[in-house]
Amino acid sequence: MKERIANFLAKQLSQNQLNQVLYRPTTAGVPFVLKDDKESFIRDGYENNPNVYAIINTITRSAAVVPWVVYQVTDEKKLSEYRRTKAELSIKREVLKRKALEEIPDSDLADVIERPNPEQGQSEFIENMLGFMLATGDTYIHGVASSHHGNSIKWWVGIPYQGI
Repeated sequence: MKERIANFLAKQLSQNQLNQVLYRPTTAGVPFVLKDDKESFIRDGYENNPNVYAIINTITRSAAVVPWVVYQVTDEKKLSEYRRTKAELSIKREVLKRKALEEIPDSDLADVIERPNPEQGQSEFIENMLGFMLATGDTYIHGVASSHHGNSIKWWVGIPYQGI
């Protein structure tokens, strides 16, 4: 069994630069292990590992440019069919989507998605939220309702290792 694991690690190390970092031996055949807490995942995994940093940033920046919108379901049956339709059938999916969903651009939820809080726009908020999810396995959104500014709602990304 030890030989199979050693062969697997050797193969992974030789084929993938990320795995070379993740499975970097500190002693013969023993992989380097990070402390098992969220702060270490951020500090040692995300901030100090150029491969992890690049991978997470590529994913979060790609997600941040997706136009996030609010939809109202108008036809449950068409929505179910839309969800089952393969992406390759994009014309059929688009027709089903138009029959099943109606975009609601002027809603409280759409406003919060567009401007989650006074210090972040949608893109930055999505990057932060998804970045914590990918780096630590957790993400928290803290919602604050305020009657001071016309019943507005603000969302803030909570730092997973500090709690909310």
